Amino acid sequence: MRIFLSYASEDREIAERICLALTGAGHRVFFDRNSLPAGGDFVQRIRAGLLRSDALVFLISPDSIEKSSFALNELLLAQD
Repeated sequence: MRIFLSYASEDREIAERICLALTGAGHRVFFDRNSLPAGGDFVQRIRAGLLRSDALVFLISPDSIEKSSFALNELLLAQD
């Protein structure tokens, strides 16, 4: 299964552990640290990653639901 992992940067440590667990279980994970090379249009790459994914894992935390959070933006992109 292809999984898009969305989280606030403040939650990176737990997101990394979740990514490792999902990868260890045989899933392909879109994880920004591994899936977004430097340069280019990262919003377009995120949108493409969402479209290719079978599931979205959204780590809910106070930071991820802040209005200025990019994770919240990813959730809105996924809803579209």
